Amino acid sequence: MQNPGSGKVVSLRGVALAKPPSQLDDAVASFLLDRRANGVTKATLDFYRYQLLHLQKWCAANGLDLGDLSTQALRSFLVTRQDFSHNAVCESARRLRTFFSWCANEQICPNLSAGIRLPRREIKTIQSLSLIQVKALLDQCRGSTFQQRRDDALLRVLVDSGLRVGELVALDVPHLDLDGCRVFVRTGKGRKQRIVPVGARTIRALAKYLAVRSREYPTCEALFVGHNGRRMTTRHAHNHICRLAKRAGVEGVRCSPHVLRHTFAKLFLERGGSVFVLQEILGHNSLAMTRRYVALANTDVAEAHRRASPGDLF
Repeated sequence: MQNPGSGKVVSLRGVALAKPPSQLDDAVASFLLDRRANGVTKATLDFYRYQLLHLQKWCAANGLDLGDLSTQALRSFLVTRQDFSHNAVCESARRLRTFFSWCANEQICPNLSAGIRLPRREIKTIQSLSLIQVKALLDQCRGSTFQQRRDDALLRVLVDSGLRVGELVALDVPHLDLDGCRVFVRTGKGRKQRIVPVGARTIRALAKYLAVRSREYPTCEALFVGHNGRRMTTRHAHNHICRLAKRAGVEGVRCSPHVLRHTFAKLFLERGGSVFVLQEILGHNSLAMTRRYVALANTDVAEAHRRASPGDLF
């Protein structure tokens, strides 16, 4: 049996034992435990785990441990992430900054990421649906069956509130205030609650859905449920909207809950909504993301003016 301190595979009576964790592995495990203790969501925890796993694999392949790392080594690691995409580099750089800042606070190692500048994200065009496409989706939900009423209410909530899909499926029946035309939303980002207003037609669609839902599944607290009587998952909601879009003949744009969120934001601004109100409704911590929707709305307005400019008549 070889010395465990050598970092090599240890065998006992011919049976190979797992390689002991490295200092980096231990630090990552402690970091994830700390994030979990601070109440981050499972999705956020999985994202940190996924991003730091790339660093762990790179270090293992190059024979490096936590004590061997330097700012220059981290830059070399980020160069390898360019093989995937520019945004992959951006995400890795941000997670490294968070992780090594935590390591420095815990006195595990110096903050090796302090000298790493965060690259700018690529600003991608935000996709959204047209009014005709939204109406085509809603046309697929006409009827009085449980699924038709549910799908109509679900689509209207998304396009009338801009909820994230995780927020949508987390809604319970008590989160609705039909008389006040509003929904109480608890977001996974910061565990904050916000009040999101919805329109009269959305309220009517919810009331019709609740009427059939109470007969089918009277004991389930979740607002949106599948035919098994259980809460819809994010995957279920995403896949179902994709199927509705295919049946509706929606083409030229990938239809998803997030695209419906973009659609709400664009239509809200085009109809004169305030960017500050939009920030509150969408649950953005800053105006940085909200401004992207402003740019999108302004682009569409400029294009519409170009096609129908009264000044070009004279």
